[in-house]
Amino acid sequence: MEGEYLFQVGDDKYQIKSGDTIFLPRNVQHAFIQLTEKGKMEAFFKVTDKWTSPPTKEEIVKVFADHDMKVVGTPLKADD
Repeated sequence: MEGEYLFQVGDDKYQIKSGDTIFLPRNVQHAFIQLTEKGKMEAFFKVTDKWTSPPTKEEIVKVFADHDMKVVGTPLKADD
């Protein structure tokens, strides 16, 4: 992905650049802002935020492709 973002998790701040990854467990409060003109994550979240029901596999593939990402492998499943 292109672009730079600033993530805040609690009092900690992380500047994320192309090629970087940030992982947060579910239910961890966080905020982010896009710092550069280039970057598609914010646009990606605007699209997926409009989904009102679980998307089809085709919809997922399309929205990822539209934002220069690709889904690889099978989805993770929570252990019961």
